[in-house]
Amino acid sequence: MLNGIQTANVQDSQRAQGPFALQFRNGPNEAPGGVIKWRKVQIKPL
Repeated sequence: MLNGIQTANVQDSQRAQGPFALQFRNGPNEAPGGVIKWRKVQIKPL
């Protein structure tokens, strides 16, 4: 969820445990992105 909107929904039993990553994409026309800071990231069991 991002700002109350579901952005992804994935279930993959082959990768049920282990590390994960938060990704950031460049802006329009592949303009480089700026600094990204994450806060209040919560991982909840399904």
